[in-house]
Amino acid sequence: MELLALVITGRPVGGLKRAYRALRKAHEDLKTTKHQLIHSEKMASLSRLVAGVARTAK
Repeated sequence: MELLALVITGRPVGGLKRAYRALRKAHEDLKTTKHQLIHSEKMASLSRLVAGVARTAK
C-alpha cells in the first residue's frame, strides 16, 4: 500500500494559544475565588465563635 497524501486537520496555532490563555485566566480566577471563599468561611467561623464566647460571658 502506497501513501498518496497526508491530511492534517486541527485548529490554527493562534487559536490554540488564545484558548490556552483563556483557560489559564479562568483557572487563576477560580483559584482567587476559592481563596476568597475560604477566607470568608474562616471569618464567619470566627464571628460565630466570638458570638458564642460573648453569650457565655454574660
